[in-house]
Amino acid sequence: MVFILSLVPLLVQDGMSFDGVLYSGLSKNLANNLGSFWQPHFSKTFFNEFYEHPPLVFGIQSLFFKVLGNSIYVERFFSFSNGILSLIGISAIWRLVFKDSYLKKFDWMPVLLWIITPVISASFRNNLLENTVTVFTLFSSYFIIKAIIENKQIFLFIGSFFIAFAFFSKGPVGLFPLVISFIYWLCFSKISFKKSLKIFGILLFSLVGLIVLLFLIQPEALNNISRYINCQLLPSLQNKRYVSSSHFYILIRLFLEFLPSLLTTFVVILIFRKRIKNTNSIKINHAAFFILIGICASIPLMVTLKQHGHYIVPSIPFFVIGLSIIMVPFIKGIFEKVKARTEIKLRVFSIILFFSSLLFSFSFIGKAGGADGIIAGLMGKHSQSKEKLHDVYIISSIVPEGTIISVPKTFSRDIELLAYLGRIGYISIDCNSKQEFFLTDNKQFEKDLPSDEYREIPNLKLIKYSIFKKINP
Repeated sequence: MVFILSLVPLLVQDGMSFDGVLYSGLSKNLANNLGSFWQPHFSKTFFNEFYEHPPLVFGIQSLFFKVLGNSIYVERFFSFSNGILSLIGISAIWRLVFKDSYLKKFDWMPVLLWIITPVISASFRNNLLENTVTVFTLFSSYFIIKAIIENKQIFLFIGSFFIAFAFFSKGPVGLFPLVISFIYWLCFSKISFKKSLKIFGILLFSLVGLIVLLFLIQPEALNNISRYINCQLLPSLQNKRYVSSSHFYILIRLFLEFLPSLLTTFVVILIFRKRIKNTNSIKINHAAFFILIGICASIPLMVTLKQHGHYIVPSIPFFVIGLSIIMVPFIKGIFEKVKARTEIKLRVFSIILFFSSLLFSFSFIGKAGGADGIIAGLMGKHSQSKEKLHDVYIISSIVPEGTIISVPKTFSRDIELLAYLGRIGYISIDCNSKQEFFLTDNKQFEKDLPSDEYREIPNLKLIKYSIFKKINP
């Protein structure tokens, strides 16, 4: 219910961040045979070939478009599916590690802490790549841990597949599960350093083998990754792309994102500290194990000045598992006293709350705004994206798909408009030549209009823009 209340009302609204709209446009185009898996395509004038990220997420999301059509709710359903899989991954790891412990039944605790972390709802409502990376890194970690616990190498090969999937979703940020065996050796005495090194070697050999095999079978894959490294990865490491913060931004963002969880943990310990008679019941080694995995997934991001809050999303499940391990021993006594009759009442209440959450979420269908839409909706106002989206839908209804339209040079900086035109209408913009259609701001069209050979298309009820068409194209 918390997951639905925190995410679904935002998912059903129209409007996302630029990146989310771009990724959904790439995926929709791929589903409609525009571009290819190894050469994703957004529009004719903007990212005609997209090499900013590896293509796996777009390939997977395109399957959703093929099955479900081109609706804006397809990418929402894709994000929601990633959220559900992430919940399953967190629970699976918890129950694997504590399968013989009373802690097993408390798998809901890390799930709850994960949900209330602010950046989670922001990332999933905006269809970001980190959502899919989170799924793959969670399941790769699950199988690696399972291989260590059960001493079965077959699970290492499965884990390496998921690491490869993470790499082809967003590059090196998905490789951190490779070091899990070293962290396990550091936190526990169950395996030797030699064994941890062997596990790392198997994972690395399998991963490299999979990638090389793919390059041999699909030469286009090598071209795609080479282009990605040259146009995105290396410039980012050299601080030549989208420098937005200091090297320590990630540390600050981690602290702010985990402030709710940290405060919750502190309050629980403060209130229930007298219930702990034996501090050995707190599995510090286990907590340290998962927190160190989270650190390995996030702190390396400090190497570049290109940092954004959502980059830490794949690390968050491991931090919340670590915090939950510390917290659960303090509260377990409360839940052990819950009687069967009370459990039935809680289940009934949960069902009622579940359907109430769905009804609340459905009330936001059709509203625009993405991140600010729910606040605007509750206040009875329009979000900032509503006017722009309103006009883009009208423009897309009269301008044929695949059309290039002329715009003023200042419009080249309006990446939100550019993204919406590409995603909704497959419309491209041109700032340098006269096309059949000309789009401009309705408050200064007389200044922007390139010549008198254009006439405004009447009766469109546009709010923000005006669109003109050549008299004799």
